[in-house]
Amino acid sequence: MKNLLRYILIPVIALSFFSCKKDNYSEHGTFLTGSLMYNGDSVQVERNQVLFDGDYKLIIPNGQGSFLWKQTSSGAPDSLAITLKGNQSVNLGVIPYYMVRNTQISAADSNVNATFKADKIVTDPGMAKDIERLSLYINKI
Repeated sequence: MKNLLRYILIPVIALSFFSCKKDNYSEHGTFLTGSLMYNGDSVQVERNQVLFDGDYKLIIPNGQGSFLWKQTSSGAPDSLAITLKGNQSVNLGVIPYYMVRNTQISAADSNVNATFKADKIVTDPGMAKDIERLSLYINKI
């Protein structure tokens, strides 16, 4: 039992103290910001992602998102190479299925009214999509 303690456990414990410094990465602090754009209008989706500096290949798979992304001649999703070194802003051109415009929200008492116009952008019968569901999310500020 003493041999087990001396020859196995003590080196394992010592290595664990030294390995803590080796397996930790520096804190990420590079922000990739920007917008998905269609004819100068922003398509409102997720934003403000935090990344590490480095080389990235941005690919949006077919059928992902509320928009169409560029495709290669074979129909595969196109890619965009991005090199991050510090904060960077990238605007990507996409074609949304719909653009939400003329949004108006009003509140009175405990009622909230929201109106908008949904312009159908993609009209090709093989690619167009109908609106399946509408949801209004409200949060306290």
